[in-house]
Amino acid sequence: MRTLTKKEILACARGIRQAVETDRGLELRRFSDAELAYYRYSEAATQRALCMAGVALAFETDSDALAASLRLGGGARAYAFVDVYVDGLFVATGGAMEQRDRLDVACRWPARGTHRVTLYLPHCRQAGIVSLALADGASCIPLPARPVLLALGDSITQGMESPHPSLTWPAVAARALEMDLHNCGIGGHYFAAAGLPERPVDHPALITVAYGTNDWNMGRSPEEARPYLARVRALYPTAPLAVLEPIWWDGGETSEKHGLTFPAYRQALAAIIADAAVDSALPMAALLPPGPAFLADGVHPTAAGHVVLGLNIAEQLRPVARA
Repeated sequence: MRTLTKKEILACARGIRQAVETDRGLELRRFSDAELAYYRYSEAATQRALCMAGVALAFETDSDALAASLRLGGGARAYAFVDVYVDGLFVATGGAMEQRDRLDVACRWPARGTHRVTLYLPHCRQAGIVSLALADGASCIPLPARPVLLALGDSITQGMESPHPSLTWPAVAARALEMDLHNCGIGGHYFAAAGLPERPVDHPALITVAYGTNDWNMGRSPEEARPYLARVRALYPTAPLAVLEPIWWDGGETSEKHGLTFPAYRQALAAIIADAAVDSALPMAALLPPGPAFLADGVHPTAAGHVVLGLNIAEQLRPVARA
């Protein structure tokens, strides 16, 4: 098989700010050094920022086979998978639910003509590409860049607890909207204007903001959303901006944190969003059905929950994205 060069891999990469050679291989990073400097406030935040959430490789090829090998590092969860899509269909995956230090995937498909291939890389573990190969003599032509969905948020936006990177809600929504994805979701994060030291993407076609769960759980005031949303709007004066209300929390709906129930937090947040320069506000009822059926741990959606959430968000935002 023919091993792709670093130049070929980078030409196909989506959702990255920089590429760094490490002892794990070629790491495709979704944050710049300035952004990573902010997340050094904790080891957990740094590890999650170095995960490749939303990073994908997209190309056209006349190959009938693919083989990839990655070395894995730390992260937010044990699982790690690479998902392979051919002509828009999920055809193969490689990885494991348990902790491993290496990930390999190999697959084949019918060879007639050329095919559009997308590889979704692990979203909850640090990883470096050791090798990526196609059939001998095969072409590798990067797919044209598409409008970008910039997703800002916490662990739900990063994709926990969907083991598959292609089945996180931002990946699902981006596919449904025919957009490229730049995922800035960080597990444990909250409304913090300092977390946006610069523009993550030059010209996003759509921005989603999904915080509030950690804010309420940590006793942070809903008022923290004001400076954050003002910062987003200052960075992107004209980009369509949508804010997602925190989804239903099993066991959290009747609890109080620092004198505030979660429904009361949502209500206060909704009033703040109404005062901000936001194009769309998506209420909880429009996102994911209440109740534990689509939740893995009472807080994070399952893979099926992520799919439902992503499709619902895409349906709500399709008019905004195409405006």
